[in-house]
Amino acid sequence: MVDYDPFDPVHVADPYPAFARLRDESPVYQVPGRGYWVLSRFDDVHMALRDHETFSSAKGVGPEPIWAPALITTDPPVHTRLRRLVTKPFTPRAIEATWTERVSELAAAFVEPLVGAGVVDAVESLTWPIPVQVIAEMLGIPTSDLDAFKHWSDELCNGIGGHLDPKMMERTAAAYVEVYAYLEEVIAARRGTGDDRDDLISRLLGGGDGDESLDDREIAHFCILLLIAGNETTTNLLGGMLLTLAANPAVWSALCADPSLAPAAVEEMLRFWSPTQALFRQTTADVTLHGTTIPADSRVMLAIASANRDGRRFDAPDEVRLDRDPNDHLAFGNGIHLCLGAPLARLEARAVLEVLIASTSEITVAGDVRMADNFMLRGPVKLPLVLAPRTSG
Repeated sequence: MVDYDPFDPVHVADPYPAFARLRDESPVYQVPGRGYWVLSRFDDVHMALRDHETFSSAKGVGPEPIWAPALITTDPPVHTRLRRLVTKPFTPRAIEATWTERVSELAAAFVEPLVGAGVVDAVESLTWPIPVQVIAEMLGIPTSDLDAFKHWSDELCNGIGGHLDPKMMERTAAAYVEVYAYLEEVIAARRGTGDDRDDLISRLLGGGDGDESLDDREIAHFCILLLIAGNETTTNLLGGMLLTLAANPAVWSALCADPSLAPAAVEEMLRFWSPTQALFRQTTADVTLHGTTIPADSRVMLAIASANRDGRRFDAPDEVRLDRDPNDHLAFGNGIHLCLGAPLARLEARAVLEVLIASTSEITVAGDVRMADNFMLRGPVKLPLVLAPRTSG
């Protein structure tokens, strides 16, 4: 019998053995004592992500039902309107045109001082500063507020997938109040000023008239979503990428020999690491899969990390392969809720990887790695590394 609880510290530390058993023995599994269900196979998770009518996002994407006027917690027609009004700056073409040069500059500025510097904490020095800097610049937020942004982001994420003890939830609620009040002030200051600022908040404020514009609450919730999705998940991707490359020196050697493999490496890191391990949905009707019926109005955990390691879809799923093609992973979700920030996350990971390839000969873990205590968002919170410099000739 499978015994799986996503909050179990053993599974938080390493969820993959349990995911393998779920896929093989109980692909539709109800967590004892928690009530919600788990889908673990690729085809089932993919189907549920695409079937937004049966697997609704309107009660939130975490284990506890919530509602907020945000892209990630709405269904059509509300979601359709919100997505239409915020999509333009996040298309692959727009991200490449607007952010490629700046993200490359940031990658070089944060990576190069670490090369040859001895033991460094890559999280503190690299994997969180870059994403939070990019999001702050995108929103037009002063760099002096980056530490506050990081704190709010961490506390909000702890409330989504951390252990739901009362004290943690109190901190999460306090962080939400603080970041919402901060954004309210920023939005109020920008509205109607008539200046020529071109940051995202200003663009959203000028997005349209009547029904085709966002109100201040919707803009604030979109910015909070960006803070979480654009910061935490990219931080986890970068940290997971570094940890995976350190553990797979043959993969690192192949990248150094052929830097054109960097985009493929990013996709494989997304599949292998799965920074967003799971998302939740609420069923609107009975769903029968593999002979088991999930009742209507049930919470369902879509185990993205498990789907991305499903041998029914991927050959040698627990290996890192740069030649994996196709690599149709679900790291960014699928369907109408496909991650809006995917092009930006890919750009940041690729830029960091390219600087590392150009400057670093070896990546070595040099101490104890500490992982986030969060079953939904997986990544290191302490990552001591040594980045050995390349030598000329």
